[in-house]
Amino acid sequence: MKGVVSVNSDFPAYLDGREELEYFSTKTLLSRFVTRGDTVAIVHPEDIQNQEKKVTFKKLFTFHPPNRLEEADPSSFQQGNFFLVRQFGENLESEKFVHRFITALSCLENQFYLVMNTASATKYELKNIQKTLDIPFIPAFDINTPADLESVVASGEKIIAKPFTGFMGRGIEFFDSVESVYRVFNNGRTPQGYCFERYIPATMETRIVFIDGSIPFARPRMVEGPPGKEKAAGYSLTQPTSNQRTITQQVIEQTGMQFGSVDFRGEFVLEINGSGLGLVPPAKVKNYDQIQPYDLTNDLIDLIKRKSQ
Repeated sequence: MKGVVSVNSDFPAYLDGREELEYFSTKTLLSRFVTRGDTVAIVHPEDIQNQEKKVTFKKLFTFHPPNRLEEADPSSFQQGNFFLVRQFGENLESEKFVHRFITALSCLENQFYLVMNTASATKYELKNIQKTLDIPFIPAFDINTPADLESVVASGEKIIAKPFTGFMGRGIEFFDSVESVYRVFNNGRTPQGYCFERYIPATMETRIVFIDGSIPFARPRMVEGPPGKEKAAGYSLTQPTSNQRTITQQVIEQTGMQFGSVDFRGEFVLEINGSGLGLVPPAKVKNYDQIQPYDLTNDLIDLIKRKSQ
């Protein structure tokens, strides 16, 4: 197969050891493509250009395990078997940019045999668009001004604010007092671009993984740290509850995602993740050597191969 994978622009820094973000699963996927004999290039979302309903790449790179990138001729990858959305520029924390990427993605569907996830499915990566789905998300509040938020926290509510295009926990804020509102939203900064949810105390979150319509396992993770800044403190593998399985199936049907996950916090859905699904256990977590192993890399590549030829 021949294809292109979109990865964020800080991925090369991760390969060089200069970036602490977790791209281990993406690196594993790229290595597996190469090992299986596929030709794969990576492109940064910023280097995707949409011109007259045709997408071109300003720059892209072929990946050579373990950590080497080599600049390639963009014209040789204008078409192919697949375009895989791994990341979509969410590290830029710009809703406008993500919408631009999704528009380009719809055009790429005319240039590649398979785009995964599709443009219509990838839009549900945005937190505000997720909220339009008919599933039991954590209760949210309609906040348009700092005064709205002050009124809510003054009533006793504790609030988590998430950027529409949040990335690996960046930009999440916790509000439990009027003073905390002023600390974040001052000097003209407004609440636009955030989802405001009720804070649900928990020491565990559960990720339900899905791929090609199946739900292979649930991955509970222990969390620790201050509200909104929790970090993983350990993982395990189990099977979803019947309720979690039902809701995940609804997400698959309503979004059209072919692979992704649904995260639960207590009885509520925390968020939906598509393109960035962790295919192997994250490398940077406590007790990594004690994590029950799993590897969905071949499953994803097999799915792509089956649907792109």
